[in-house]
Amino acid sequence: MDVSQPRSLLPTSLRVAEHPARILLVEDDVLVSEACAMLLEDFGYSVRRAGSADEAHAELEAGHSVDLVLSDVRMPGTSGLELARTLAERYPDLPVLLTTGYSSAAAEAIASGFALISKPYLPADVQRAIAAALGQSSRTGL
Repeated sequence: MDVSQPRSLLPTSLRVAEHPARILLVEDDVLVSEACAMLLEDFGYSVRRAGSADEAHAELEAGHSVDLVLSDVRMPGTSGLELARTLAERYPDLPVLLTTGYSSAAAEAIASGFALISKPYLPADVQRAIAAALGQSSRTGL
């Protein structure tokens, strides 16, 4: 058995194609961000991380191309929902997928027309939501 290469814990059916989507993960909780980034990378996605809405804006303004933004809703400062609204205005073809563990925040995000994954989430739920969000985009990145 070759142990030089770490093996994915995900079933092959959950991994993405050879040209992975580029995801900007916006999460203020460092541990959640690390865990989610590892999950996304295990799916085969290319991941950039931002700890706040301001950092996310800076990533995009610096010219980093992304295919999808995955953001927590409840963060200090600018919320993920406010970030999503701003991105929808500035980059109308960039899909934004929100996550939250708070029912009131979830209701507001859904009422605002954004796709949402409720925390805690299962890996397959994240994969399906990302695939659906990317399928709705007419562009392959910014």
